[in-house]
Amino acid sequence: DMYALCLSMLCVANFAAYERKVLAISSSKRLGKHLPIEEMTRLLRGVVRVMKSIPAFEDLDVANTMTLHALRFICNLLAFEVDFITAELQHLNVLEEVSKLFEYWFHDEDKIEDNKLYVQTLQSFILLLRNWSCGSCLAEMKVREKRDNAATKEERDSAASMLKVFKSGINVPYLIALTMRFSKVLITGRRQLPNREEERGKVIDDVLVILQTLLKRTDSLQNMNWEKVDIIDYENFLHIVKMHR
Repeated sequence: DMYALCLSMLCVANFAAYERKVLAISSSKRLGKHLPIEEMTRLLRGVVRVMKSIPAFEDLDVANTMTLHALRFICNLLAFEVDFITAELQHLNVLEEVSKLFEYWFHDEDKIEDNKLYVQTLQSFILLLRNWSCGSCLAEMKVREKRDNAATKEERDSAASMLKVFKSGINVPYLIALTMRFSKVLITGRRQLPNREEERGKVIDDVLVILQTLLKRTDSLQNMNWEKVDIIDYENFLHIVKMHR
């Protein structure tokens, strides 16, 4: 039942938002220590399954509402800054499902009729990319520090195993391509929107944070494969961003 699923997704999104608020005001950072990983992993898998089913729903309003709940849930998980949660998101290939959902909603720029909802949905996708890039890079850095400062072989091996997940999950060329694809809808798209210049400025601010974060990581690790990036498209995109900034 899509209506029951929609209510469930609302509960899940509110749960993550509440826990994030608790984490923000808790000096003991209890969430990172006591959040049960098995239950959270099960919850994540359920959200991913729902995301896969969203394009099959007949009611577009319900489908869009569920999409927003799912994106909000994932954004909040990334904002927890808890290493194992971020690693689980990478392990479950969540970004691939997000990409498919984006294609579903924005392949036809008129699929979402309401202008306000159109902008809200697009900004939610871009915010997720921002949180994904910043949260994943931060988690990777923290886990690398744990590996380097590990007191035991078990701790070092555990950190090394998690780093492998981040190495495959933080695919910089793919993230750059997604960033360009997501943001072009508003930056250069044909749809006329109220306050378009203002909304475009917000998107560009997020885009710059994403690119700066990813490029800082590649400079630090010296492992960027630019052959996997469409350089001409990338340079043209940066030129467009500069024009509209």
